[in-house]
Amino acid sequence: MVFTILPLFLTEELHVSHAELGMMEGVAIGCAFLAKVYAGIASDRQQTRKPFIFIGSLICVFTKLMFACAMSPLWIFITRFLDRLSKGLRSAPTDALIADIATPATYGKAFGFRQALYTAGGGVGAALTVMILHQDPHAYRTIFWLASIPAAIAVFISLRLPYNVRPVSRFKRSSSEPWKFSNLRRFPFSFWILLAVCFFLMLARFSEAFVILRAKQVGWAVKWLPLTIILMDIAHSAVAYIGGRFASMQYQKHLLTISFVLFIAADAMLFWGGGVSALAFGILLNGIHLGLSQGTLRALVARETPSDLNGTAFALFHGISGVAVLISNIVAGTISHHFGLSWIFVSGGIFVCMAMLVLFMHPRK
Repeated sequence: MVFTILPLFLTEELHVSHAELGMMEGVAIGCAFLAKVYAGIASDRQQTRKPFIFIGSLICVFTKLMFACAMSPLWIFITRFLDRLSKGLRSAPTDALIADIATPATYGKAFGFRQALYTAGGGVGAALTVMILHQDPHAYRTIFWLASIPAAIAVFISLRLPYNVRPVSRFKRSSSEPWKFSNLRRFPFSFWILLAVCFFLMLARFSEAFVILRAKQVGWAVKWLPLTIILMDIAHSAVAYIGGRFASMQYQKHLLTISFVLFIAADAMLFWGGGVSALAFGILLNGIHLGLSQGTLRALVARETPSDLNGTAFALFHGISGVAVLISNIVAGTISHHFGLSWIFVSGGIFVCMAMLVLFMHPRK
């Protein structure tokens, strides 16, 4: 609900430039991914995931209220930072908890189902935003207030999570044994190749804020701009579980390759498309790419990881991704400011091609 209108709130009411928006998004998201590194490793050391998920969810509620009271770009920057920090605290432990309670044979299904639910929630939130904006095109703060309700519900649900980690039978390390940096040597070379793929892929995934601004540029009415997120989330959610089932059937590299080709096609449509229909098609392709790739990447990370280091593995996964997102958003904001909004999608296509080349080095079929 918040993210679909935040770029418009910043640029239209608080008069933030595209370059400043890119810097703000990059720093906030980058710091969030660094928080994921800490939370993932700490959840391995403490052998528990629940406190990180609960605290992250609780901070999320307060940030929605802070958005509603924001009066300056600095306030928004601080709030956006805390909002992404809350996501950082809960994301890696959540992925690690799923890996703990799933089995290698069901990793693809488990993470695909997670992606489907996660994305469906985003789609419902965006749909609610459209309904509210249809009544009042400037009801930004009302949406921020209402967004705190589902966030509060998530906090209560998180209280039902198991406190202790209960991994499957591959768990080998005693809970009393401390986490050491030498544990990094236990990850196979294929794991590091996978992280390199994630790095280049995330360089292409700048903030969706730029997609929303591109939609406005080609003629979408303000009250319909959340449809960009709805279309992407519908496509993402629709194929996420199906993609996860195929990922469980040893077709990971095939799925990722197909998703990369779709991502390149999406960037081409977003660059050349001069109308609403062309842009909508590019957004749908991007959603399908996300549905095929997100759960598959997480399943591969879990499969390449010693089971007692699930938190550390996802900490590295999110940390590498965070550095790439930080760079990506700064580059996107700069390109948009100097050359025009559409040219950021050209840089995205180049980075996807680089990710695909690295993927071919991965030994898994």
